[in-house]
Amino acid sequence: MCWFARKAAPSTRPRVYARSTGRVGCVLVTSGPGATNAVTGLLDAQMDSIPLVCITGQVPTHLIGNDAFQEADTTGITRPCTKHNYLVKDVNRLAETLHEAFHVARSGRPGPVLVDLPKDIQFATGLYKPPEAFSFAYRPPYAPDMAVIERAVAMIAEAERPLFYTGGGVINAGPEAAASLTELVRLTGFPVLRR
Repeated sequence: MCWFARKAAPSTRPRVYARSTGRVGCVLVTSGPGATNAVTGLLDAQMDSIPLVCITGQVPTHLIGNDAFQEADTTGITRPCTKHNYLVKDVNRLAETLHEAFHVARSGRPGPVLVDLPKDIQFATGLYKPPEAFSFAYRPPYAPDMAVIERAVAMIAEAERPLFYTGGGVINAGPEAAASLTELVRLTGFPVLRR
């Protein structure tokens, strides 16, 4: 389930919805200026680990790359500020793409995903398949990388004035992560700041 907001930047209501419910926020924007104005909100969502799906309009498929009215390279513009983005060119792939977009947005480190929908795809009729019909390729690693942890421990041990500077990721990771951080701070006696 998602919340759709018309005429709202991804940095406003959908972000609040995602933060307060833990579900994926969703925003719809028009092609061209609607998509380019969403970039700031998408970057904010990426930096704050907010699960968000942004569905953007696009010119018809046959006009992409022809400088059509309000055409923008939305997938190219948003590539640096999203976890992943899609340009749907086949209506029969639309259901799979949307299900995968929500899966990517909420899996691993949460973040924004963009789905660019050309006008002809928006008006086309296709077959719907439920999420159980797909096998998603995106599977983030959940096991810790022990080599990275050992390097971090070595750096902490060598630090002259160590300080834990933590972010919202600790809270987003859940009560176990917050409890683990609290235990680490108590064991080391190092000061801790939260961004």
